[in-house]
Amino acid sequence: MGSPTQTLNQSVCQKYGWGIKYGADSMGHWVVDVFFAIGECKSYTAAIPTGDKKGKAIVSAIALEGLKDIIEKEEMKQMIGLSKIFPDTITVYDSRSQSSWKRFWSNPPICVGIDVEGNQISPPVLVQISTDSYTILEVPLDGCLSDDLRRLLKTDSITKVFCDNFSNRDKKCLGLNIDENCKKDTDKKDISLQFTKPPIVDIEVISLALLGPTQVPRGLSKLVSLCMPELNVRIEKPGKSSKQRYKNVGKFALIEQGK
Repeated sequence: MGSPTQTLNQSVCQKYGWGIKYGADSMGHWVVDVFFAIGECKSYTAAIPTGDKKGKAIVSAIALEGLKDIIEKEEMKQMIGLSKIFPDTITVYDSRSQSSWKRFWSNPPICVGIDVEGNQISPPVLVQISTDSYTILEVPLDGCLSDDLRRLLKTDSITKVFCDNFSNRDKKCLGLNIDENCKKDTDKKDISLQFTKPPIVDIEVISLALLGPTQVPRGLSKLVSLCMPELNVRIEKPGKSSKQRYKNVGKFALIEQGK
């Protein structure tokens, strides 16, 4: 067991995807806000000046005690995978097939979800473009994205939805413009508005305003868990037991390395 500060940050907030923010109250005393659901926040104060670093551990311990019932309820939730929440098999098309993009442009969707694998290089190893009824998979060939994918990225009438981490690697490797001066600040309320409005949105960034600041990206599984409380479950990402997943990740890494 680590310090109360470490336990609250890592073993609770990072584990569940909760937001957390340390600061000072009107008297200059330590205060910590814990955002445990959309629109749900609890504040805890220790009558110790913020200049006293020991006060951070004390206010963290107070928060852990105050959140004990909520933590116990969270631990009692069933752990399941995303595939249990969305069990329907989605149709997958090859980007190199002319019919796939012809279908897409004949009835263009309002928005698409885009995910990238192998984003350490540009273009990436694999791009997944999903509508609400099918997915197009593209393996960039000869160092280029397809004409249709580039057209999609430039079409402002179709919103592109990402669940990227705060490094924006998925967007960067697709050649999208990133404002490097527009940084996320997890310690302030005036977080960046970049990627919170169409034509490009990132649900990791949007979640900062809805679920509070976080030190690490939440990831899709935690975001679904937090945004769909009616499910009363904790959704987990496939772990080390999923051998095929790690085998695939290894292949992407080898491709990135040119091996």
